[in-house]
Amino acid sequence: MIIFIMMLGMVAAGSAVIFVKLGSLNPVILASYRLLLSSILLFPWFLNDLRANKESFRLKQIVPSLLPGVFLAFHFVLWITGARLIPGAHASLITTMSLVFMPFFMFFMIKEKITKWEILGSLAAITGASFLTFKDSRYAMEYLKGDLLCFLSMIFITVYLALARRHRNNTRLWFYMVPLYATGGLVCLLIGLASGASLIPRSPGDWQSIVGLALICTVGGHSINNFGMRKLRGQLVSLLNLTQILFSSLLSYLIFNEIPPAYFYPAALLILTGPLIVILSAKPGIKTQEK
Repeated sequence: MIIFIMMLGMVAAGSAVIFVKLGSLNPVILASYRLLLSSILLFPWFLNDLRANKESFRLKQIVPSLLPGVFLAFHFVLWITGARLIPGAHASLITTMSLVFMPFFMFFMIKEKITKWEILGSLAAITGASFLTFKDSRYAMEYLKGDLLCFLSMIFITVYLALARRHRNNTRLWFYMVPLYATGGLVCLLIGLASGASLIPRSPGDWQSIVGLALICTVGGHSINNFGMRKLRGQLVSLLNLTQILFSSLLSYLIFNEIPPAYFYPAALLILTGPLIVILSAKPGIKTQEK
């Protein structure tokens, strides 16, 4: 039953690229609305965690959520922008590389040892990504730009996840996540206001993007993912996360008739080999991704 629930969560998370492409709202504003609406919807769980805390609430208790919230905000902005330029399968595939970059960030942050298998996995993923980028640059410059933006977004989500790993045992889940979402949403909103971006959704697709990304992908997909992390081994959750690529690809084909070019498949095989090596060689732990 847990696996079935987890697969529903993977479908929900994998649908993110669909909701991104349904509208044309400025990426910064869309990211802001997604994060702020998610924080509002999850606020009752924040209150539950607050009541469960033995200490009275002080602002310094949410300080660990602030910096990760900033990194998550920039991840969403870059990923939304990049995902609109390339097929959904490409955008989801590049994000999976966070699993192979994570050990290196953890080494620099807390001196966590890097294994030979993690190095091998990173080399496989980087080789695949380089091949994909090279072929995309010859296929369409728009694809190349989308690849680079999604790659940068993957770096930001890796830092966000590394920070989350460092703080995950220090506080209750939603007491950490809700202020994090609110911080990211406010950062995006301030950037949007400073840049003069329009704040008003102008089409049904814009509203579908906002509600779908917040309610289905974040509150639904991410919540189920966290449920799984508490019930299942970290490696299994990470393996299940890789199935998001399948769901993103299938939904992109069914809704937008997107068919990746032939060279995508060998690149995908190389890139996915990297996370698989890292996951299968890892000790039990928590490693996830967010879109």
